[in-house]
Amino acid sequence: MNNRYILTIFSIIIILFSCSNNEKSGKSSTPDSNSIAQNNSKKPFIPYRQDYVVNYWDENIKELEFSQENLTELANIKNQPPVIVLRKAFNDFLAGKYQTNNLDLSAVGDSITIRDNNGLKAFAKQYYEGKFLALNFNEQPDGTLEILIMPNLKPDIIFIAQLKVSRVNDTETFQLVNFYKTHHLPDEIHVIRNQSRRLLKDDKFLF
Repeated sequence: MNNRYILTIFSIIIILFSCSNNEKSGKSSTPDSNSIAQNNSKKPFIPYRQDYVVNYWDENIKELEFSQENLTELANIKNQPPVIVLRKAFNDFLAGKYQTNNLDLSAVGDSITIRDNNGLKAFAKQYYEGKFLALNFNEQPDGTLEILIMPNLKPDIIFIAQLKVSRVNDTETFQLVNFYKTHHLPDEIHVIRNQSRRLLKDDKFLF
């Protein structure tokens, strides 16, 4: 895979806070019931209000520092072919087109897969109506390309978009074939989004 698809800047974040997304390690990242109960007992009760706005930002968490060269590279990510195709796939889905050159039906999901948070239909359309920050690129042994992305409007989740890569001579084409969320815990996502908040708040770095 061409190095232009690899974001080493964010790979450090993903490594530090990654959980077993493919369950190959056999380790569970889910807290036990006792720890959940203890944590909940320390949190004040906040009644639900329709006008309640979640504050995703924490100035106490230090942002990542970037050189001007880093920022230029990050701003160019949205112009890379797999990222362009991914954005088009989201647009196709929002338009009700579930089988296109950009989007395969397998990535849309059905009544069974959405129970496992697998497929575009498993998540609110609000995510796809907004923009995304690409956190990391990872080429898989089967030749597919995984892109880890975080939404900007509601940055409370990290998705994995899996694209099929087809190569004819020197030309690559991409198609979204699978879509699901990672197993990062809320506290981990909180750190990642705040370390990246400069990028999440600037359309220049989003697609």
